Amino acid sequence: MFSLHSAATATLCDMLAQRVPVEYPEGAFIAGLFHDLGKLLIANELPRVYEVLRTMDGGEENVIQTSEAELAGITHAELSAAALERWKLPPPIRKAVLDHHSPEKRTGEQRSLGEIVHYADRGIKAFGIVVSPSRRPTESCEQILEEAGAGAHASRIAEELRQEVQLLQELF
Repeated sequence: MFSLHSAATATLCDMLAQRVPVEYPEGAFIAGLFHDLGKLLIANELPRVYEVLRTMDGGEENVIQTSEAELAGITHAELSAAALERWKLPPPIRKAVLDHHSPEKRTGEQRSLGEIVHYADRGIKAFGIVVSPSRRPTESCEQILEEAGAGAHASRIAEELRQEVQLLQELF
């Protein structure tokens, strides 16, 4: 499910970046693809810690991040960003990945790349594509896309996403 969630989030990031003014739109797909890389690294290197964290994934995001920091010494977002720095990916992508749970909110029309990743992650979770057990979303993907700034494009993006997700599910 990790690969499907990552690929679907990357796809939605790219769709949003094509329709919503965003800083560094060329980094949207990569930022979406690697936003949860730290979860995979924790699962691989600290499997017992990951199992505890995985059972909490349906909880509040700030509680999960606090638990990650306490149990692993680092949050998955920090670990993801550190890996991307080591791989020498551009700073805007690293910042978006680092901030995807609490992105810098822009007051103007242009969104931060972190906001795009945040909305895409939420939108994919609303589709039920999650890495770990999760609470049922209380909002629809369309609502999240409208909040992201897609406006009238929200329904169209959601429909395109459904088609893309079907193709991705065949791969994963």
